Amino acid sequence: MIQINLLPVRQIRARLKTRNEVAVFLALIALVLIFVSMASLNMISTVKEMEGLSKTLTAKKASYQPILNEINQLKKDKETQQTKINVIKNLKENSQVTVWVLDEVANLVPARRLWLNSLTQSGKSLNVSGVALDNATIAQFMNNISASDYFSGSELASSSQTVVSGAKLKSFSLRISIS
Repeated sequence: MIQINLLPVRQIRARLKTRNEVAVFLALIALVLIFVSMASLNMISTVKEMEGLSKTLTAKKASYQPILNEINQLKKDKETQQTKINVIKNLKENSQVTVWVLDEVANLVPARRLWLNSLTQSGKSLNVSGVALDNATIAQFMNNISASDYFSGSELASSSQTVVSGAKLKSFSLRISIS
């Protein structure tokens, strides 16, 4: 006897195959969503931990700020004190040099032929102005200065004739280098 199967087997198999594919697709989407939500929760917890750590470190930094301010103030005070010490050392050194310079200039001035009006010391430079009987006396004074161990040279800044108590004298200005 011949049997005829009237059931749509091919259509049922196609429907089952489609249903299985949809189920696998939905399962994959569910897995991806679960993975993404786990990753986002992990990131959120990491961000919260970092924010808490940042707040803790900010508070710790704020607690150290008075100490840092005090250290900066101490550094400024140290610089000020060092500047004062350097000024005192410089004054001690220069005060001795000034005494030696004045003594040497007093010894080099030709007696009764040259008179000094002013001496101005500025670092390693000495400006001298005065009156002499003639140009030869000024030249002799400059030669005496050049021969001295305390001075490295002199330069005539100006020379002019002036009248003092009816006598014609030479007014001069010198720049002297202190060695």
